[in-house]
Amino acid sequence: MQITSAIVSALQVQEAIKIIMGSNALYGKKIFFQGTTGEFELINMPEDENCYAHASYGEITELPLTNSATVKEFLDMVSSSQYSGEGSAIDLRTDRSFLHSVRCPKCGEQTIFNKPSFRLYNDEVKCSKCQVADDKRLFNQGNIKYVDEFDLNSDETFLNMTLDEIGIPKLHIIAVRDKNDDHKYYELSGDLQRVMPTIAREIQ
Repeated sequence: MQITSAIVSALQVQEAIKIIMGSNALYGKKIFFQGTTGEFELINMPEDENCYAHASYGEITELPLTNSATVKEFLDMVSSSQYSGEGSAIDLRTDRSFLHSVRCPKCGEQTIFNKPSFRLYNDEVKCSKCQVADDKRLFNQGNIKYVDEFDLNSDETFLNMTLDEIGIPKLHIIAVRDKNDDHKYYELSGDLQRVMPTIAREIQ
């Protein structure tokens, strides 16, 4: 299983690099890998105009920040009149989820997590008081609380966290909602040197 996932991951990275470098990626094709025989097959996929994967960002603005910047540092920059202006917020709703807390269905205790959901295994989401875990009721809508947005009025705990700590990877494009509910998109271009040093040198 690990071998298969490693092969698939390598192929995904290969195609992503092709796109970044402007090479011919396998658009409109699915790669089928049969691990038992070591065979690959390319399958042509008809275009589905309603597929969400075809969605694209609007204009992307590069910022000289890395994902080591705090939420507050990022928001201070994008809240200036040069960018999205006052009242701007990091919008995670279409990107990833951040788990704030879970209320135990057994004892009512609220356990604070403040972590991106992808950094938590199900058995880690348990009550800090009675240790209830792996209970499907923990994930009921009324028991679980996510944070969808961060703005300059957010709790200091969130503002002092780094972008990495809220689950935003290096060189990521962050969606920011302004006070008029319009979105702009900002790339953490300061990470380029760390992620792709060769390309960074060529650009310079």
